[in-house]
Amino acid sequence: MGNRGQNLKEQIGNNLIGVVILGLGALALIMVGYLAYQKLYSSDVSDKVQQNDVDLFKKAGRVANRAAGEKPTSEKTTYKRQKSISEKEISGAWQARLKNEKALLEMKKGKYRLIIIPNKASKKRYYSNGDYKIQDGIVMLMPDLNRGPPESETFKYSVLTRSKMPLMAVKYKGKLIWQVPPRDIKIYVPPYHPVLNRAEDKIVVWSVLE
Repeated sequence: MGNRGQNLKEQIGNNLIGVVILGLGALALIMVGYLAYQKLYSSDVSDKVQQNDVDLFKKAGRVANRAAGEKPTSEKTTYKRQKSISEKEISGAWQARLKNEKALLEMKKGKYRLIIIPNKASKKRYYSNGDYKIQDGIVMLMPDLNRGPPESETFKYSVLTRSKMPLMAVKYKGKLIWQVPPRDIKIYVPPYHPVLNRAEDKIVVWSVLE
């Protein structure tokens, strides 16, 4: 009886050890699967954007890749001032290709949102949110530093500028054109424009963001 009891205890002990090992193995598999899931879905920037942000920010990751191969072209190098251009004509969501970057823009009811994305793989982004006014074809972008960037664990957003950004807006063949205001306009234009200086010939050609 003594030997049988000892053997029974050893058998039970071995079985318990096996159960523990199986349990730990199953737990390890669950953890690996969970970490893989987190890594996969944390890369989706659209899921990290705050709910109250506009669709422009939600589309940023996808549009950036698509726009990389597109270069809006124009038949002109300069555009005549359009004093009659309206709020409706400049409103909407837009995308543009700059020298070494891409840009996303939304203008609506006196508010604007702007993101600039480097062409090279980078987590850095520039943003500007604020108000705008339009008069006789001249648009004044006025950054509001109280309106922050989209919340993201993937990208690092930096303020594009704290200064007002004057520009001339023209509508040409369905595209929105930004360029330096003419010299006869009594308005201060900074030597370095945070957006126009990033574009070829200081002209930004915006295409509709679909």
